[in-house]
Amino acid sequence: MNLAQTIIIGVRNLRLHKVRSTLTMLGMIFGVGAVIAMLSIGEGARWEILQQIKLLGTENITIRSVKPPKKTRRAEETEGERWVLRYGLRRKDVSHIEAVCPGIDLVIPMRDVRKDVWYADRRMDARVVGTTPLYASVLNLNIHQGRFFYDYDMTKNARVCVIGAEVAERLFGFKEPLGEYLKIGDQWYFVIGILENRASAKIGTQAMTAYDVNKDIYIPLTSAFSRFGTLSITSTAGAHEALDVELDEIIVHMKDTEFVEKNALLIKSILAKRHEDEDYEIVVPMELLRQKQKTQRTFNIVMISIAAISLLVGGIGIMNIMLANVTERTREIGIRRAVGARQSDIIKQFLTETVVLSGSGGLIGIIVGIIGAKIVDIFAGLTTIVSLYFPLVAFTISVAIGIIFGMYPARKAAFMDPIQALRYE
Repeated sequence: MNLAQTIIIGVRNLRLHKVRSTLTMLGMIFGVGAVIAMLSIGEGARWEILQQIKLLGTENITIRSVKPPKKTRRAEETEGERWVLRYGLRRKDVSHIEAVCPGIDLVIPMRDVRKDVWYADRRMDARVVGTTPLYASVLNLNIHQGRFFYDYDMTKNARVCVIGAEVAERLFGFKEPLGEYLKIGDQWYFVIGILENRASAKIGTQAMTAYDVNKDIYIPLTSAFSRFGTLSITSTAGAHEALDVELDEIIVHMKDTEFVEKNALLIKSILAKRHEDEDYEIVVPMELLRQKQKTQRTFNIVMISIAAISLLVGGIGIMNIMLANVTERTREIGIRRAVGARQSDIIKQFLTETVVLSGSGGLIGIIVGIIGAKIVDIFAGLTTIVSLYFPLVAFTISVAIGIIFGMYPARKAAFMDPIQALRYE
């Protein structure tokens, strides 16, 4: 018989026991589906990491001000301000880093202005950032309308601002924001630009957080210092906290990635000498990228191993069913051998049935896996990406399992004694 005839006979034999064949395929269906779903979740996580690292910049080093541990917090003893907590980065740190570190392209200081933002009767919890005009190019911020502020605006301490896409939507609604004034604290700022909408980057650790630029408002750094100062006071449940932080963040942009890790160590040494308390943290996106990729590889191995166990169980189920088929069809095997069928023909027949069984389960499993990945994306909020090679790999594995686990029953059938097979009741 040719291959087509062998497949037709194999399908007919499997259809004689539809329920048993369907139950046997379930192992392959769920195994292949699990493999595709897990690979899709892993690919989605990898894509998210790459996108988030791209936002942070692999050629950047980010230094952030952090409150020192409670046991090392010290209030300044200046008269009338015993309750003010001073910590974090200073403008002098910027000049020292620029003077000492080689391969630096730009150093961008940032100051968070902790003030309420209003437009008419609408209020929004937006992050107001004082920075320099080069911030937009270093962080790859694209302007949707208008412009970013210039050096001229810095020199004049201009009350101008650039707003994120969500700020424009929530504060102004359908109104055109360009040319309007919004209120930051008790100061009015003229809107000169609107940023393009961009996805935020949050990988799950505080050190690796890139802020949601859609909720940001950017003003000239000189304006932030001259009009808001460095002191911020917060009151909660009768408790008052006054913080004096000169710079909340410094972004050091390198000319090339080869300078990143060496300068990260150098910056750490510089700040350790200039700061008594550890009131800063250094974030190196390139190092975090390596760590995340290593963690992701481990996660993928674990998930694929779990899915592989499902495939293994499915393969064992197929082998058991095929052994039962061999026993049930012993007389058929004897008759076929008696009329001239070779051992290779018997092996081919049973292997074909096994591959049809596992292959069909694999095809259905591909559909189940793709649907499962979409369900995870929709209901669990995890990004999933189904690449073209996932179904190909999963289907190939299912066919290979059919061949591997079907070989023993096929050989058992082929090497039966024809005479004993004909006598079998």
